[in-house]
Amino acid sequence: MENLLRANDIAARFGMLPSQIYYHARLGRIPCVRIGRSIRFVGSQIERWIDDGGSGPELVFGQPTVDREVSND
Repeated sequence: MENLLRANDIAARFGMLPSQIYYHARLGRIPCVRIGRSIRFVGSQIERWIDDGGSGPELVFGQPTVDREVSND
């Protein structure tokens, strides 16, 4: 069985804050698994995600995000 990584581990690797990792995981941009209320990351999935360009769908808990245009008028 593969070890599960925490947001701190991923954040240190990418030079980010753990809160940023959680944010992107919630949006579905970073592959993760939920164990109860915890979010963990599988090392091989992260490596595959990086190899694929590090992109992911723009989802918030399974719902597409809505792009809104902001007017400066």
